[in-house]
Amino acid sequence: MAKFDLLEQTEITVGETTYNVTAMTATDGLKFLEENQEVLDSGKSDVAIMRKIICKYATIGSIAIDEKKFNVHFARKYKQMRTLYMEILKFNFPETEEGFQEAGSEE
Repeated sequence: MAKFDLLEQTEITVGETTYNVTAMTATDGLKFLEENQEVLDSGKSDVAIMRKIICKYATIGSIAIDEKKFNVHFARKYKQMRTLYMEILKFNFPETEEGFQEAGSEE
């Protein structure tokens, strides 16, 4: 019987919602860093990137977060959206966690 390697998962609670987050594959992680390093280094937010990452790697229970769910779920919850995004990055890139900072934070 073949043994399947599954991507690591974790639960992240932001506000009153618990999200199930799946790790990026190594290729997806490297591609993300390559494409977004300047944005990450600047500490600025890019809404398209945030939406893409949250929709691809997070669920609410077993419910996928598609674009419609994203727009409804995070309406008036921008801080929660940003916090979830940052937690997904910290989970996927633990060795560079100190490098991720929210816009406006001082270090």
